[in-house]
Amino acid sequence: MNDSLIYTAANNLEAYLLQGLFQGEGIGVWLDSDALMGAVGELPTEVQQVRIWCNAYQLDRAKQVLAGYLQTANSDWYCGGCGEVNGGAFEICWRCQRPSRF
Repeated sequence: MNDSLIYTAANNLEAYLLQGLFQGEGIGVWLDSDALMGAVGELPTEVQQVRIWCNAYQLDRAKQVLAGYLQTANSDWYCGGCGEVNGGAFEICWRCQRPSRF
């Protein structure tokens, strides 16, 4: 069976977040290069990236899940409590601490 690269995460935090997202959708993934984070500050940032892989037969579904993640991560949202505009990376309003899309 062939392995397929799904995404290259900037760091361990993003990689583990995506791993949980994929696994929650029933997509088995594995990471490589995640052990290098112990050398942060000593290695160039491109070496610290973590690649996320899946089986080729799950690649289409994984791409759909990834597209949803990337769209959400890059979309601003308005807080339902105070009306403040928050970046897509925020899960709670920076002004009033209300959960996103509440």
